Amino acid sequence: MKLPFDKRYLKLSLHVFAVAAAIALFTRLLDNLGVITSFIGSFFGFLTNIFTPFIYGFFIAYFMNVPVSWLETKAFGRIPRLARRGRLIRILSVTAVYIALLASVTWALVFLIPEIAQNASGLAQLIQTYIVRVNSADELGALPVTAMLSDAFDAINKAFGLTLSPGDIMGAALEPVSRALASLPQVAGALYQETVKVASALSNSLLGLIVAFYMLCEKESAATIAKKLCYIVLRRRRAEKVIGIAREANGVFVKFLIGKALDSAVMGMLFFTAGSVAGLPMMVISSLILGVTNMIPYFGPIFGTVPILLITLMADPAKALWAFVIILVLQQFDGFILGPRILGESTGVKPMGVIFAIIVGGALFGLPGMLFGVPVFAMLQTIAKEMLNKKYNDQMTDTGEEKKEDGEEAGRKEGIDKGD
Repeated sequence: MKLPFDKRYLKLSLHVFAVAAAIALFTRLLDNLGVITSFIGSFFGFLTNIFTPFIYGFFIAYFMNVPVSWLETKAFGRIPRLARRGRLIRILSVTAVYIALLASVTWALVFLIPEIAQNASGLAQLIQTYIVRVNSADELGALPVTAMLSDAFDAINKAFGLTLSPGDIMGAALEPVSRALASLPQVAGALYQETVKVASALSNSLLGLIVAFYMLCEKESAATIAKKLCYIVLRRRRAEKVIGIAREANGVFVKFLIGKALDSAVMGMLFFTAGSVAGLPMMVISSLILGVTNMIPYFGPIFGTVPILLITLMADPAKALWAFVIILVLQQFDGFILGPRILGESTGVKPMGVIFAIIVGGALFGLPGMLFGVPVFAMLQTIAKEMLNKKYNDQMTDTGEEKKEDGEEAGRKEGIDKGD
């Protein structure tokens, strides 16, 4: 007897089989989740190791593009014999920037880094000396800072009925440093791994410099390919908006980061000059701290002033007031004269937005988040403005069309009434 063929039972059977197979596969995935995640992590780690030099090269080329473009237009491009030889001008500009970079690195290795190491060694010895003195009751009165602040603490204790002493304050302040110094032997075993990481970073940086050279020489070709890909993936109107936003974001990043770096370098050199004239101690490391922290808007001067004053108080307390005055004068100069001339309205972000970007960026990504939070926030603000303006224009267009239709309808009714 031949059984009738029913497609409904076949579909039902296939659905049941597919569900059972999916359940079995999902169960196997859960059982081997650790192996799968390890494989995915290893795969992405492998890809990262391959593309790391290209990532380094992209960022190096991005930041070096500014001086290369300046040399092309302001230096080599004005030489009559090179006016029509764009390829040669590009190669000469890139080569000149690389020579300047090599000279800067050589100067840092020969002069700056040894001086920083010497200052850091002296600072570490100074901190250890203060820790020993703070922990010794007999030598506590011999501290310069203690002698200078003892009268102030006596007045505070008499006024508020407290029993504070300079040793208590300095002991509490230096306790984390003491714990950190005590834990130094524990990290000796990790020096080899850190050395390997540093060597890997140096090799990737060298390869990145090579990649960046060719990126800078062929940057128009790369930009053209990126634009074509954008037009292929997106519709024409949306692709033009994306390209416009990317161009504006690039302008914000370049103006802010390059301008802020130049501003911070000038501030560091001015502080080094003024501090050297005033005889402040450990000027190399103090100037470096001031220059790096000055990259952070608003909060950077505070972050830089505190450690500089602590270093000066420990090394030469009598010069602490001079250090504070010099920093205060330089910050006023930077805020009212130097900063506006270099940066101008580089981001278009209001002060409240800058503070928000710094706090959120610092909370999420630490120091890099504080440095890059403002330009990223400016880019997001630009995108949000574009979306709001588009929405507003569409809404106003719809409202205008509705009013036009209402007017036409009213005109037709008025014509009908007159005809009657």
